[in-house]
Amino acid sequence: MPHNSSGQSIASRRQVLSTLGATGAFGLAGCLGSSSSGSSTITIGAMGQKQHPVGRGVLNAAKLAAKQLNNNGGILDRDIEVITKDTKGDPGTTKSVYQELTGAQNVDATMGIFSSEALLSLMPQIADKQTIHMSTASKSPEVPRMVSDNYEKYKYVFRAGAVNSHFIGEHMLSYAEEQFSAMGWDRVALLAEDYAWTQPIYDILNENLDDIATVPVTKRVAKGTSDFTPIYDEVESNDVDGAFVIFGHIGATALTQWKDQQRDFGFGGMHAQAIFPPFYQSTSGAPESVFSHTPATPQSQITEKTVPWAEAYKSEYGNYGADSVYPTRDAFTMLQTAAEEAGSFETDPLISALESISTTGTQGQLEFYPNNHEFAHDVKYGEEYVKGVTMQWQDENMEVIWPGDTATSEYTSPSWL
Repeated sequence: MPHNSSGQSIASRRQVLSTLGATGAFGLAGCLGSSSSGSSTITIGAMGQKQHPVGRGVLNAAKLAAKQLNNNGGILDRDIEVITKDTKGDPGTTKSVYQELTGAQNVDATMGIFSSEALLSLMPQIADKQTIHMSTASKSPEVPRMVSDNYEKYKYVFRAGAVNSHFIGEHMLSYAEEQFSAMGWDRVALLAEDYAWTQPIYDILNENLDDIATVPVTKRVAKGTSDFTPIYDEVESNDVDGAFVIFGHIGATALTQWKDQQRDFGFGGMHAQAIFPPFYQSTSGAPESVFSHTPATPQSQITEKTVPWAEAYKSEYGNYGADSVYPTRDAFTMLQTAAEEAGSFETDPLISALESISTTGTQGQLEFYPNNHEFAHDVKYGEEYVKGVTMQWQDENMEVIWPGDTATSEYTSPSWL
């Protein structure tokens, strides 16, 4: 029987916790133990743009995850303290708050960061500090490629989700192959905002989408675009059935103008704002009929942990939060599982344990790609791992329309078409 560092059996400790009633949606905390520092607290630094739903989701989810774990014994019988920092969506500010967390505040690990540009610019600092960072919002595939190309330098970086942009592109292409014909999307416009995170998705679709549908319009939309009228005029003039979009930073403007102008084509693909329940409410249903890839939805039965976590988040904060709340919770699950495996929260043994764990999270079965993989330390993508779903807003509900094993509805056209 496995034992912890104090000699007490893991099973024995779990029996004690069960007797005390220490159960919950995410189970028990695991074996006793402590790092060589002897600290009674594990400190996690969570970073996100507070005024953006994704960043706010990271910060709130980190606090709630720590609260849940502390109610069940913490990690290695140590309480978890979360220190949140507002990155303000700026690479310079991100570097500054990371320096605070890993310097004076001496955290045991960090997580979060929405902007791919910000995370990429921070990679040298993470390597220098040699502190584990769990990415829970950025989607750039360049981050795990850096780990693969220079493992010893960047081995401290892991992505707990969502899946990277390359895999989102694969997901969107598979969706198009299986669904466009039934949707009546024979002629399609491909529109992507001109940010780093969209490039891998755009490349996959630009190279392959014309095997599925006629694509008369492909466009990289400039950063800061505030008037989509000329773009939509061009789409309509080409008799397009739907705009297959990749939007995040400027997506709210693109969506609301499409809705307000009641444009003569459908709209969906990967749209960051459309998957935020608070955004739907604050815009009086502007995303209605819009569809998007997302790690999970509050109603999707991806695993037994998905819905309980979504409901716990809503109970704590009054809404279901952004897509980042699922990877952030899963980051804590992975850290907990790895710490139990290692019997320590020290960096080197924790890295080794993270590289070998397999555990169930809110997004699916969680494992990392190995060091020699193109996407080293990235969460594995696929049917047996983390894939995500395509959801559509229908009558104020986030209905899953693909894949079929998690679908709760079928695609419906906008009401004015």
